[in-house]
Amino acid sequence: MIPIAKASDNLLIPEQHAALIYVVLVAATIAGLYTYTRVVARVGGDSSRIRSDLFSFADVPVVGLIIAFFGLTAISAWFLNAPKAEPATLKLEQIIPGALQFAVFPIGIMVFLHARNVSITEAFGLSKVRLGKAATLALGLLLALLPSFFLITDIAARKLGEGAELQPLVELYRSGVRERDYKVILHTFVAAAVIAPLAEEFLFRGYLYATLKRAIGALPSAVFGAVLFAAIHNNAVSLPGLFILALALTVAYEWSGSLWVPVFMHAFFNSLSLIIAAATAHQQP
Repeated sequence: MIPIAKASDNLLIPEQHAALIYVVLVAATIAGLYTYTRVVARVGGDSSRIRSDLFSFADVPVVGLIIAFFGLTAISAWFLNAPKAEPATLKLEQIIPGALQFAVFPIGIMVFLHARNVSITEAFGLSKVRLGKAATLALGLLLALLPSFFLITDIAARKLGEGAELQPLVELYRSGVRERDYKVILHTFVAAAVIAPLAEEFLFRGYLYATLKRAIGALPSAVFGAVLFAAIHNNAVSLPGLFILALALTVAYEWSGSLWVPVFMHAFFNSLSLIIAAATAHQQP
């Protein structure tokens, strides 16, 4: 996930048109909430669309390790004043390898599931929805979500002022846009719009949520996963919006029964975030 930027860059609503745009966003948010309410109602009538039954107590220790790792990472970043990498320390050749490091977790889990004769295709509903339909559903659900995300993020940005710093990858990407370094732009899009959605959705929605759902139920699992997902991105401005996004991704997975739908939603969202970051790149020297 790529949070858009620091607080001043997240002011998506110009001051001179703020009142009108807020009215439009509130109306669109209400429409989007209505859409998700109907989707959730349909999920409630059919809670067996995702195959959480394929996950067992053998998966609980693995999920515990995942929670411990990312939980400690989030706590360290938010509360222990862990040192942050300077933007200049991130280089072009580190972008994709850095993203692939996160993919180690899904690969290890796939090996673990395969060793227990659990079908990856069945476990994550990969054949339930055609890719074209999954992309269409994802786009529709994301469009319904975006007004609330923009509204919440803009309010958070105004409250926090300059309280959130750029991530090194975002800084490098914006620098690449300013300097027309197309290698940096391409590598960032591959990392953010391809590798990150596949790895993070497999881990958070596909494995962590489905396993926890068997133990503590759908709602607590969805909320806990959303909190963890938002927290690990270590961006105060984006935190409320990412929490809402994570819940929406879980709803999309439950509704469709296929992990492809949240993967496409995540990919579209990250692509839009990068487009916005590129559009504002020249605002910061």
